[in-house]
Amino acid sequence: MPRQRTVVETGTASITAPRRDLRKLAILTVAAWILVVAANALRADIVVLLVIVYATGGLLRIGGTVLDRLMITVGMLAGAAIAAGILFSLWPFGLDPRAVGGVALTVLIALRAWTGRRVRWPRRLLGSDAILLAAAAAGTYVAYGPARLGGSTHQLAYAALTGDRLRHFSLFDTIHRVGGYTFLLQGKSRQLVDPGMIALYPPGQHYLYALFDIFVTSHTNPGNPVSELLRYNLYACAGYGFFVLCVAWAARWTAGPALAGWRRALLTAAITVFLTTGVLTTAIWCGWDPQVFGMGLLALLAACAFRPPSGPRTYVLMLAALTVGVFLTYDLFAPFAAMLVVVSAVVYRDRWLPRWRFAAVTAAVAVPIAAAEIIAAQLAGLHSAQAALTAGFTVAMTKESLAVIALLGVAGFAVRRARRRPSAVAALAGMVLCGGGVLAFWAYQHSTIGGTTYYYEKAVQAWVVVALVGVGTAGHLLRVPKIRVPERGLAGATVGCCALLAAVLATDSVAYGPLAFDYGKMKPGSHTSWARVWMSGQYIYPVTQFALSELRAQRLLGDGKPTLVLWDDYAEGDVNLSLTLAVLNHDAGLISNPVYGLINAPNLATAGESRPWTAQQTASLQILEQLIAASPAPLRVIVSSTPLAQRLNGWAAANPSSRLSVLLLPNLPGELTP
Repeated sequence: MPRQRTVVETGTASITAPRRDLRKLAILTVAAWILVVAANALRADIVVLLVIVYATGGLLRIGGTVLDRLMITVGMLAGAAIAAGILFSLWPFGLDPRAVGGVALTVLIALRAWTGRRVRWPRRLLGSDAILLAAAAAGTYVAYGPARLGGSTHQLAYAALTGDRLRHFSLFDTIHRVGGYTFLLQGKSRQLVDPGMIALYPPGQHYLYALFDIFVTSHTNPGNPVSELLRYNLYACAGYGFFVLCVAWAARWTAGPALAGWRRALLTAAITVFLTTGVLTTAIWCGWDPQVFGMGLLALLAACAFRPPSGPRTYVLMLAALTVGVFLTYDLFAPFAAMLVVVSAVVYRDRWLPRWRFAAVTAAVAVPIAAAEIIAAQLAGLHSAQAALTAGFTVAMTKESLAVIALLGVAGFAVRRARRRPSAVAALAGMVLCGGGVLAFWAYQHSTIGGTTYYYEKAVQAWVVVALVGVGTAGHLLRVPKIRVPERGLAGATVGCCALLAAVLATDSVAYGPLAFDYGKMKPGSHTSWARVWMSGQYIYPVTQFALSELRAQRLLGDGKPTLVLWDDYAEGDVNLSLTLAVLNHDAGLISNPVYGLINAPNLATAGESRPWTAQQTASLQILEQLIAASPAPLRVIVSSTPLAQRLNGWAAANPSSRLSVLLLPNLPGELTP
């Protein structure tokens, strides 16, 4: 009888347990959707995003400290969200935060049921966490730079500093409005975004920022375009802080727990100071937002490739997610991502080979997603080999800094215990293989055009990121002193501060004395860092600030009327200010030809004011008239010259079908000079 009773009880438990699990699963799913709907009704969708981050990190089992788990979680979610953008672009809900948040929470609940894991985070903190958090704050602060010195119009001018920044904002805005990737929604996007961005440019960073903005604002409609541009600038600045944090954390992660105490603090501090004061800060004012974010993802990928998690499934999924993220964010870095995956797969083959079927299925899903935009760009007419030779402005890394980074990356192998570490072997192999890729790119450009262009310098910067992640191996050269060095409490904090000071001195980041900068050579003087040059606002500044202020006062920004502005005899100034109004009016695609055609119509802003019209000005006016006539939409032309306004009004009267309107603003300021 006892045995019989036991069998009955066990059978009942085996029947009721799945029922309880299903009931619990259903309750959690319903609760998740209630949370999503309620948060949206209260305009608090950011709460849902925080819950997603918390739940995802709690289900992972990698990272023994809070910050380690957080960085891995953010990297995994960023890559997964970029991959999911393919789905979000094709389903009928777009980027609606209720649909995106609800599906994300449902998937997490299903994963919890499948794995049987509880949501659990580590509680451990490290002293170097403070340095890493300070790194993110410092990177963001430096990126925001001189914009902090003025009001909203001053900030707007810095947000619209370059044509690159405006085009990136336009792609961000378009994704926000159409609800997905523009290369998949070209019909909806064609009039909104620059033709060169719609299918030819990887949209991962723009999409991720737009998705984040939707959760922040709780609306797919971004609202006032000026406020939207100011928000985007904040995200772009935070993106630089994210990049600095990723590289410094990745170096710490790769170095591993063997590099502890003051040596770990010195490593993270040195990388932080170098990235927040050195030449890479020029990417901020050049407006290279996708490259900056892509370098952050590349650093996370390098960290996971050099020192992956022990779980084979987590290892494969992390590599896949981050690889997709890099491919769809900045495809110039795609070869580096592929090389890092190959290195990791070879060094850690014993970790994933037992699960090779899972790895194969994951690759079969990830590869087409990663290649989707590249294929779309090729179909749209992109010639990659020719595009790789495109000329542009950049500031090159110095040979001395490259030599020091390479030396540090290799020097760690002078220590036997470093050579025995798979992470150090993977880091060295990754640095060498990626360096070989850069040299091959150099050889291709030299054999084709006899020199290098700015894409080569961007490739060098990607190699620098990979090398910095692996440079922690050199920390093993720093011998632990025989005397006991405090690692905790006030004494430990003091030692960490000393390590931070040593990092500042080692990277020559001490700035004092008068600001010295040669603008012609683009070279800072002694004890003048690149960050100091940018943050001073004396050499890199928006020349359109006063003109934007006047246009804003006249309520002409974002009023929905396709507009050209002729305010500067320097034609590029006319192009940039007209592009600013176009992206704020969401018609950068519609009137792209008239906007960019202004580059061929210089010296019109002051034509006929103090001297007779010249032959060159008359030719420029004819070009302008042709652009207006060929425009697919009626244009408004804003001018500051009365003679120019008179001639344009006369042409409009003779060509009524153009429906041209001319607005004379005689007080429209010229270029700003500090």
